[in-house]
Amino acid sequence: MLLSIKKIIILKKRWKAGKSVGGTMKSVKEKIVEIYKTLGISQAEFCRRSGINVSNLSTVLSNKDKGVSASMIYGVAQIPDINMNWFLKNEGNMFGQKEEYLSELEDTHKKEVDTIKADLEKAQAVISTLERLIEKQLNKGGGL
Repeated sequence: MLLSIKKIIILKKRWKAGKSVGGTMKSVKEKIVEIYKTLGISQAEFCRRSGINVSNLSTVLSNKDKGVSASMIYGVAQIPDINMNWFLKNEGNMFGQKEEYLSELEDTHKKEVDTIKADLEKAQAVISTLERLIEKQLNKGGGL
């Protein structure tokens, strides 16, 4: 979800020094750190992807009195699949519907893996049976 600069400025006015809406959830600063850690990328890579200046982000994250700028909020909106409702309003999950999709995908793959395992067990049983039959035939001296 891409936000217009105007909407970001309006949302920014609702905040005070990077604190989350309602004050009970993680701050916006904490969420920025959570995003890049969850994505398994460095702060520098996060800045590259979002267009946020590395030194500006470092300053904001290290200074509790420094708020998150509108351009930083816009930068976070540039990261694919980040649920801006989660980021701005503490609604939903970090990745929004993507998490539900991944959960469904995981369930589907689990079923496929279970089916493959069952088929493999059947194949191993057939191979064992054939090996016994061959061994029996060889022990009789009849050859193959």
